[in-house]
Amino acid sequence: MPILTDRQRIELAVPACLLYSLASAEGVFVPAGPALKTQAATDVAGLRENLRVACLEPFADLTPTKKQALLRRLNRIKQQVSYDWHERPALGVMLMLWCFLKDLGCGLDQHQKAMTAARARAEA
Repeated sequence: MPILTDRQRIELAVPACLLYSLASAEGVFVPAGPALKTQAATDVAGLRENLRVACLEPFADLTPTKKQALLRRLNRIKQQVSYDWHERPALGVMLMLWCFLKDLGCGLDQHQKAMTAARARAEA
């Protein structure tokens, strides 16, 4: 695994951290019917746990002091981005995060296309 800079670690953690904050808010995920309430609670709990792990994963190999420093930086970023979420409808916040992840994904898609093209050239 390549050595990551502090900035790269933060960039890896930001999407999971923002989605974790959203998933942890009350009333964001509401089951479609009363019969689905237990299943929905289980699914949301699993989602939250996966997002929590994904948020902490980029810092796993750091010393405790360095890890805490980067987690404080991540928390400051999260606070700056989400300071007015309580004033917005949940759908607006989810759309904002979706656009963010889509933009992030476009960069990943372009990288994947370049890798596929390079593989095709190598096979030719």
